[in-house]
Amino acid sequence: MELQDFGTDVLSKSNATPVLVDFWANWCGPCHTLGPVIEELAKEAQGAWELVKIDTDLHPELSQQYSVRSIPAVKLFHKGEVIAEFTGALPKIHIENWLTEHLPSEEREQLKRLQKQLISTPEVNLLHELETLALNHPDFPEAQLTLASQLVFTDPQRALDLVVGFRLGTKHGIVAEDIREAGKFLLEELVGESPAVPKLEATQMAAKANDLEGLFENLIQAIIADKNYQDELPRKVCIAFFRILTAEHPVSRKYRKQFDMALY
Repeated sequence: MELQDFGTDVLSKSNATPVLVDFWANWCGPCHTLGPVIEELAKEAQGAWELVKIDTDLHPELSQQYSVRSIPAVKLFHKGEVIAEFTGALPKIHIENWLTEHLPSEEREQLKRLQKQLISTPEVNLLHELETLALNHPDFPEAQLTLASQLVFTDPQRALDLVVGFRLGTKHGIVAEDIREAGKFLLEELVGESPAVPKLEATQMAAKANDLEGLFENLIQAIIADKNYQDELPRKVCIAFFRILTAEHPVSRKYRKQFDMALY
């Protein structure tokens, strides 16, 4: 449907049903290629999501508000917010895969809630809920990776088992590689007379105790003691742990500056 009222057709409606907005213009060739494809997908969706088309020539204020710099631009709205987007006339199969990945579901909403709660209150019952979600939905890679990210500190072998199928070059490959880097380190028997070794062993003990602050304190001390140990292992492992926790985690925020200073 063509836009009548943005507040009603998109923002309000997206509270109940996801709304796919196609920013287009009549003079845009790729828009005429993409348009019929999205319209066909909307019919096939049978109300699972709604399509709204916005002519950028008629609504330049909306293009500016939502940073539309090239068209066709497609944005998925859920509960009044853009949750995913792409530009260009993608093939139908690519759009289908994109919709499968980004359309909200009860499972995605549950995972999003758990991810947020686990940052502030990493309670056992939340971990059990996450584990149940991942086990019940083995085809939900984000749940598998989130579970592995939580387990890597205290059960690194199980975390490694969870990421076996993820490879570099794929969407989730980098996260999985960080988990592998951290998990292998925590299982490694450290050798050598480097002054970094005692600090790295203390890092492993802190991880087993789920003591994140102790983990980073000892890792940073290991970098200061011998940053070149085993081809810069302390630095690589520290970066992996930062990325596993994410930049929003309070422990990451607390120790990131100390880590940066230890490198120089």
